[in-house]
Amino acid sequence: DQYTVIIFELANTSLSPTDGAIVVTAMHIVGSWLATITIGYFQRRTLLVISCLMMMSCHILFAIFFLLRNAEYDLSSWSWLPLVALSGYTVAYGMGLGPLAFIVAVEVLRPDIATLAMAMAMVVVNGLGFITVKVFPFVTTEFGNHVSFFILAGFCALTLLFTIFVVPETKGRSVVSTYELLNRKKSEVTDNDKKIDDCYVWEKA
Repeated sequence: DQYTVIIFELANTSLSPTDGAIVVTAMHIVGSWLATITIGYFQRRTLLVISCLMMMSCHILFAIFFLLRNAEYDLSSWSWLPLVALSGYTVAYGMGLGPLAFIVAVEVLRPDIATLAMAMAMVVVNGLGFITVKVFPFVTTEFGNHVSFFILAGFCALTLLFTIFVVPETKGRSVVSTYELLNRKKSEVTDNDKKIDDCYVWEKA
C-alpha cells in the first residue's frame, strides 16, 4: 500500500498514479466485502489456495510487464495491465489470505495459548511488513522492478505449497478435531519415513 502510487509511476500507465491508488483502495474494500460472503460458503483451504494462486499470478504479470518494459518493448497497448494486476492482487488478498490467515490460526490454536500466539504473530507480520517496505526500493534500484515482483511471486508460491501440504481444513471442526487431523498427518509422515529407512537398511544388507 505504501508504494502504490510509486508503482503506478514506474509502470507509466494510462491512469494517473493518484487515480490508480484510489481504484486499488476501492478494490481492497471489494475484496473485504467478498470475504464476508465467501468465508461462509467455501472451505478455508480452498479460499487460501485460490487467493495464493491469484496473488502469485498478479505478481508474475507485473514482473513480466516490467521486464518487457525495461527491455524497451512497446507496451502502450498494455498500459492497463498494471492496474488490473494490482487490483486483482488486492481483491485476492482481501478475500483470502488477509483475513483467513488469522481465522485459521485462531481455529487451530488452543484457547489457552491463542491470545499469546496471535500477539506474537502480529509482531512477526508487522516486522516482515516493515522489512518488505525497506527492502523493496533497494531491490528495485539494484536489480530492477521485475526482480522485486518475481521474488514476491516466489513467496506466494511458498505460501501456496505450505497451504496445500501443511494447513488443515478447519471449517466446521473443533480444536480437538483439528488436532486429531494434524496428528494423523504427522503419524502418516512418520510411518512413511520409517518405511523408507527400512527399505534403505534392507538394500544395504
